[in-house]
Amino acid sequence: MTWRSVVVHKPATLAYRRTAALAASLVALVAVAALARQATGEDDEKKVRLAAFRYYSGMVLGDADLCAGSVAFPLHTVRNGSGTQRDEKALRALVTEIAKRSKSADLTADQRKQVLSNMLAVFDSAAIQFVGGDTAAVTFAVKPAATRESGDVLAHLVLHRSSAKWRVIAEFTDSKPTPVFADPINPP
Repeated sequence: MTWRSVVVHKPATLAYRRTAALAASLVALVAVAALARQATGEDDEKKVRLAAFRYYSGMVLGDADLCAGSVAFPLHTVRNGSGTQRDEKALRALVTEIAKRSKSADLTADQRKQVLSNMLAVFDSAAIQFVGGDTAAVTFAVKPAATRESGDVLAHLVLHRSSAKWRVIAEFTDSKPTPVFADPINPP
């Protein structure tokens, strides 16, 4: 080995070491960013579930304050193909009417806890889809299928994040159950 080969390769070795160190630093930075993004995504999913749960539990239990506090007005609703927009006054009147018809105000504390417990299970299994960074959709069963041949009655909420808070901006419901498709894996 001549002195020229040592001198020529030494700067290349240093450059290689610098490049390797830089690459390792970039990989570590990307890994940390990916973990942070995953944690943020999981946190966002929990916040979306909670906002949807507050809206719907307020509706079911007749708590207009809880329900209205989870909405960005005007609320767009589509029920059986017919669309409307509700302002806060109209939503509060609807929740009050639902409370009167369902007699949810007459529920005991234990009955309220049971209703909320059942609703927590529903929202834990709800499907969450992010349309973007600040828009998400939640689909959940309002009434599970009575038999294997009938479908679930579902509700679909669209939420938007504004000022770091998720709020319901649209609700889609249909009184008919979803169609049931043949299950090739588990035939009847």
